[in-house]
Amino acid sequence: VQSFERARPANLSAIELTRLKRQLGLNLAAEGGPALFRRIAAKCDIVAHNFTPRVVDKFGIDYESIRAVNPRVIYVSLTGFGTSGPWGGRPLFGPGGEAVSGHNLLIGDPDGWPGRPGTGVYADDVCGLYAAYAVLAALDERERSGQAQHIDISLYETMVSHLGPVLAERS
Repeated sequence: VQSFERARPANLSAIELTRLKRQLGLNLAAEGGPALFRRIAAKCDIVAHNFTPRVVDKFGIDYESIRAVNPRVIYVSLTGFGTSGPWGGRPLFGPGGEAVSGHNLLIGDPDGWPGRPGTGVYADDVCGLYAAYAVLAALDERERSGQAQHIDISLYETMVSHLGPVLAERS
């Protein structure tokens, strides 16, 4: 199947970020792409993606499809708003996650000094950290039960969870 290429780190920082792990770029829209994805997923401990539910359904790489080929998989859906609910199908990335969750308002008044620096990665880092903890818990549960696990983590919800101290302080 010619639907993938090996990605080569372009520089030292790319090597540092990936810790010399093998990388694979896969075109799901190419003929055989989804089948190759499932074949690779069948041998993985953890499958993680940031696709909307529409995309995983379209290509047949949803949790149930992957669990069918890998009964012990830890499947991580990192979506903007979760895989269900009224906004479940909408895509979202870091800067939008900060804005829609109210974090941009915490940066400060337009005419004043910022209360914290604006960033495009804060939301991504927070969601990634929550996902890492969830994966550790899922691995522990899989070790205990032998069962696959589906982690559905939302960029928006992880950002909203950080508003607790602000709301407590303001009240």
